Amino acid sequence: MSDTTEQVTRTALGLLRAAGAAGTAERRVGEAVLDVLHSDPAVCASAWDVVEPLGGRVRTVCVRGYRAGVSSFLRSPAFLADDDGYRLLREQPDHPARSWSDVDGYETGPSVTRVFRPGGYTGGATLRLTTPDGRYVGNVHLSTAGGRSPSSELMGALNLAAGTLATLLDPSRRLDAVADGIAGPMSDRARAALLGADGVVAPLPGRTPPPAPVLAAAATAGPGAHRALLGGRWHLVRLVPVAAGVLVLVSEEDLPADVTARELDVLTHVVAGRTNRATARRLGIAERTVAHHLENVTARLGASSRAAVAALAVAEGLRRLPADQGAGTSDTRGTRPSTTSC
Repeated sequence: MSDTTEQVTRTALGLLRAAGAAGTAERRVGEAVLDVLHSDPAVCASAWDVVEPLGGRVRTVCVRGYRAGVSSFLRSPAFLADDDGYRLLREQPDHPARSWSDVDGYETGPSVTRVFRPGGYTGGATLRLTTPDGRYVGNVHLSTAGGRSPSSELMGALNLAAGTLATLLDPSRRLDAVADGIAGPMSDRARAALLGADGVVAPLPGRTPPPAPVLAAAATAGPGAHRALLGGRWHLVRLVPVAAGVLVLVSEEDLPADVTARELDVLTHVVAGRTNRATARRLGIAERTVAHHLENVTARLGASSRAAVAALAVAEGLRRLPADQGAGTSDTRGTRPSTTSC
């Protein structure tokens, strides 16, 4: 192995180790990658931008050395749509990282003459992050000064590491890690998706999205844990606010403590702050029946008061999704549906 090849491989592995070992916090991951880029003495500025899974907005996670105007330019259509070098990155994905010297006439083009050179930069490069399954997830930019350009070893490392680095820097991957942490041992069987404020759904790579009725209900429900009866079996639905929207995570799970479907109905209304009378009216049952269900489930859950059982119901997800309230209920324990109600 030549010295150049060894240096390319070493730098590529350094980038992957940095991205893979820094945890799931976006900024920590980004700073670790930028640290490796700045180990090249020619590099004086760098940035990592991600493409939001919902809507496709390009957002800067971390930036080092760039003036605000240059950083915003790198996220703008003037660069991402009109720049000749970036156009080559889009059209030739087999060469995902390019420097100024890779593009004929680039140094006399508008990006250099109007933005980069007035900002003090004499060279630069961009890595377009595309995952092995073809999803565009962001960009890594770097610039140099003092008449220098990015080293050939650094450019070779960026091209060598590109696919795996894109996977490690994929924002959906961090959401998947969040899902893993929440679902625990059931993570591999949990369905998950990202839900935007406008109702747009972004699936997570490798996961089956939740059913459409659950996603529709999640759009109107508050954060936290809820229950839904899907295909005759109980599921725990977790709604977790994240920067890009709400992470919807659905896993099959029986009701705990032998709670019945009707007791779940009553708890749902108790959590909403309704009286026994109001609950009875909504469920179409007698007020004394509501009191009986509430007394039983309060004792079974080990709660000492109405307020305590409501707090416990919120913590354990013992409330129905809004669209599921009062519909399809049964008075059986666990997952066996019944045609009777009381």
